[in-house]
Amino acid sequence: MDHLRIETPEYVEFSYDLAGLGSRFVAYSIDLLLEVTLWLLLLIGIGGFFGIVQSSSTHPADFVKTAGYATLALLSLITFLIFEGYFIFFELLWNGQTPGKRILGLRVMREGGFPITLAASVIRNLLRTVDFLPIFYGVGMAMIFATSTHRRIGDLAAATIVTREKAKNLSLHPLNMQNAPQANVRIDDKLYDLISRFLARRGDITLGNRYRLARELAIPLLDSAQGKPLSSGGSYEEFLEQVMLEHRKFDWDD
Repeated sequence: MDHLRIETPEYVEFSYDLAGLGSRFVAYSIDLLLEVTLWLLLLIGIGGFFGIVQSSSTHPADFVKTAGYATLALLSLITFLIFEGYFIFFELLWNGQTPGKRILGLRVMREGGFPITLAASVIRNLLRTVDFLPIFYGVGMAMIFATSTHRRIGDLAAATIVTREKAKNLSLHPLNMQNAPQANVRIDDKLYDLISRFLARRGDITLGNRYRLARELAIPLLDSAQGKPLSSGGSYEEFLEQVMLEHRKFDWDD
């Protein structure tokens, strides 16, 4: 399995497992099946609606002639929205995942490990048509094989990568409040965001850098902490978790 290592300006190294052609193909097949199913259901619904209206019309022939153009325009719009908007909608809703990618444990993100944006999602998905040429992702598959980071043209243009999720949960997990260390410190929104991003992505950081960064974030806060935040087997990460929990729980006053 190929890996991608990214070092931030703070010299923190993140490691990602790159998704290969096989898993990406299966994920896309699942999404395509869902897209076609949704398109067919809407097609049946529109056909049924116009059938009911036609049967109740006093001039069926005139209605068919007039409605034909409107139906064609509506179907064209719906087809575009489904097959182009499906991926954009889910990638923004689920932070880089579609139903197919979620099932396979894949995620799209920007270079540097940042969450995907609307602009990046639009670019990579509008260029899907080019990757699809000459038939069923011929260009896209060739590019995935040719690039060291397994990226198709859409990914190169949008500066995105497709990674495989780690098996373990990387999200912030709540501590047992009875045994957790009490922090009782104040943090501003900027520091809150920094700690939150560290805790969410710590599973991708090498152990040495993970400990160092947790310590650098925690040490300045320990001076203002009350009680014994690192007693009884506590760690810098547990202290940062407690800081986050208390920041969410209390509305600190100046």
